[in-house]
Amino acid sequence: MFKRIGNFLMQHNKSIAECFDLIDTNQSETIAIEDLQRALIRFQLGLSDKHLKMFMGRLQTAGKPYITKCEFLHRFWAAYTYEEDHAAEG
Repeated sequence: MFKRIGNFLMQHNKSIAECFDLIDTNQSETIAIEDLQRALIRFQLGLSDKHLKMFMGRLQTAGKPYITKCEFLHRFWAAYTYEEDHAAEG
């Protein structure tokens, strides 16, 4: 899932920070699940609601219905590299 999104970013020459900015259309410096749902539809990645919830769950802090830009950058990169490392092992 993170690899698919990472590949999308590379294909469109976007950084993780630029990805956050594309999702955060109201420039609140936070992303709610609804923001993410709208963005993934726009990006046409074909992720299911289940994948969307898993994605957001990996990024956000428990109990918060949103994620900050700093959290997004750090956690996205950690999850992306984790998937990359485990894909190389398999």
